[in-house]
Amino acid sequence: MEEPVAPSFILASATGKLLIRHVAVDSLCAHQSTLFKRASGYKPFLINTEIDMCRYFRKPYSLVSKTLMDLFLDFTNFNHTCPYVGDQIVDGFYLRPEIFKLPLPTGDYKLALGWYSNKKLQFDTNTSFQFVENLIDQ
Repeated sequence: MEEPVAPSFILASATGKLLIRHVAVDSLCAHQSTLFKRASGYKPFLINTEIDMCRYFRKPYSLVSKTLMDLFLDFTNFNHTCPYVGDQIVDGFYLRPEIFKLPLPTGDYKLALGWYSNKKLQFDTNTSFQFVENLIDQ
């Protein structure tokens, strides 16, 4: 089901996942943080980075990491420095165009993040969306 989010975005899918940890986590990274553009299949486009969450919450260190983390902060409980104890939650996540302010050409996109703890994959988040340039207001 496609649902309009803003005049220039259509949200195609959003997922929420739960990460359960019974011991303190002292490293949490979003490896393989990649934006894909669909062109004969999804191809990496514009963003391909790694975000060290523990380092980020001590001091945000890049515009890309800040933009990606701002997308998730309202939907998680891992919004503080390490260590993380107990359940780590991403719930009800959806892409908000007022935060994701990258100049993109019209097309279908997928934002894929692999969340790692102690160098082991814990869960993935994949959000697909369609961006349509607003050529009327330009």
